[in-house]
Amino acid sequence: MPQEKDKEKELSDVPGEEEQRKEELEQSEEELRENEESFASKNKEAATDLRKSLEEIELQDFGDPSALDAVQSGSSSSSSIGYSGEEPNSELNQLDQHNEEAHHAIQANSTPKKKSWNWEKWTAIGGFATAVFTATTLIPASVAFIYTVIRDAMNDEEVGPPQLPSDVYEKIRKMVRQWINEPDAQYWNDLANYVEKGNPPLTIADQILFMDYTIDLFPGDEWIWDSRQDVVDYVNQLISVYNANANKTSAMYRELTTWTYQGRPFTRPVAATLLRYALTKIYVNH
Repeated sequence: MPQEKDKEKELSDVPGEEEQRKEELEQSEEELRENEESFASKNKEAATDLRKSLEEIELQDFGDPSALDAVQSGSSSSSSIGYSGEEPNSELNQLDQHNEEAHHAIQANSTPKKKSWNWEKWTAIGGFATAVFTATTLIPASVAFIYTVIRDAMNDEEVGPPQLPSDVYEKIRKMVRQWINEPDAQYWNDLANYVEKGNPPLTIADQILFMDYTIDLFPGDEWIWDSRQDVVDYVNQLISVYNANANKTSAMYRELTTWTYQGRPFTRPVAATLLRYALTKIYVNH
């Protein structure tokens, strides 16, 4: 189990509060200028209306903080994924062990502030946070608030947290559902772009938690693997892509969008599960 506080293994450092506000705002504006096909730019009108609504209310500190902690522990799994057989697989068991070891080390070497920062950075993939929250509304809001609202909206709950006006929640719900309906290939390419220009740079640990959120929050159609060995084989192929591309995780994200299983593209939670196995194996063996 990795114990050393290697910069590459820890979560990204968190800027000071004032610096963070400025950087979030500047980065959001830059992303909109550079990527005209981003989620934020394609939903500009609805986003402007939603931000105005959010700025008129005071975002309160509510929600269940333990829910996000549980997700960041690495225990999340997609209920839509299964296997046609019950045969054991020692290599997959080893990958599960790597996942457990990696998350234990990440938790041990992190702080609540860093983990909160990591969650906020995930919401910026493809400009989602830009579309839903501004720097002035996102940063003062508690992490529990953000997670609770997005989780409810991802699950298509018609009624949101009682502290949030129903009309504002409905606007967020619509934006979240549109994000879910974005093509999976675009989601992974957005993440690849985000990793490549990350500021601050996103570590392997950061990206492992990104997979946790994706598995936990995004729904997916039923997916049945013929065997557990198929999972192991795809994970090993992902690591080969990583090694062949100067240890760039973005290469794995882009490559996976071109792969299929029995002629079927990977659903978002299935892809995230494979990537989490690959990332945690890389993390443990680094």
